[in-house]
Amino acid sequence: MRIFSGDVLQFNMEPIFPSELSTPWSDAQPHLHIIGNLPFNVSTPLIIRWLEDMSMHRGAWKHGRVPLTLTFQKEVAERMVAPTMNEQRCRLSVMCQYLCDVKHHFTFGGRSFVPPPDVDVGVVRFVPRVEPHIQAPFRLVEKLVRHVFQFRQKMCKNGLQYVSRSIKQCSVLVILLYNNNIIIITIFVIISLIVIT
Repeated sequence: MRIFSGDVLQFNMEPIFPSELSTPWSDAQPHLHIIGNLPFNVSTPLIIRWLEDMSMHRGAWKHGRVPLTLTFQKEVAERMVAPTMNEQRCRLSVMCQYLCDVKHHFTFGGRSFVPPPDVDVGVVRFVPRVEPHIQAPFRLVEKLVRHVFQFRQKMCKNGLQYVSRSIKQCSVLVILLYNNNIIIITIFVIISLIVIT
């Protein structure tokens, strides 16, 4: 066993996996699996970083569609798998589901840990998709979704005013998001069509 010490948010997993286990992205998953009990304070930034690595096929995902099984605070796990039109649907739901097949497998009580956290813990499995649901650069998708969901009660129109000045590019992405059943209010599709035409 080898132990690596350092900041998980900066750690590159690519060199620790044997290259002979790599498989092409479109093939079956490689015989590799990332399993982790994540500290709750870094779990969201870490999964966003790993999702970006997946989208770029770098880091651990240079070796193929490496799945993850990770622990999260129960409420975070539930948001990750929230379906369209669910009140828990959020930025994290969209970002996880557009790149991965995401399943919340089970929940167990915080008392299972020492010291026990005050919250329950959800175990979530991520399997990278061969093709993402949204065909756009990760950073553009992340920026748009972050702004759309940043206001209370999912007031999308308030968030979109802060998105990139490249209205045409954002407008096309709004349509892609809408076509992939991600909650976007109809007025944005209408505005998008007006801007493009």
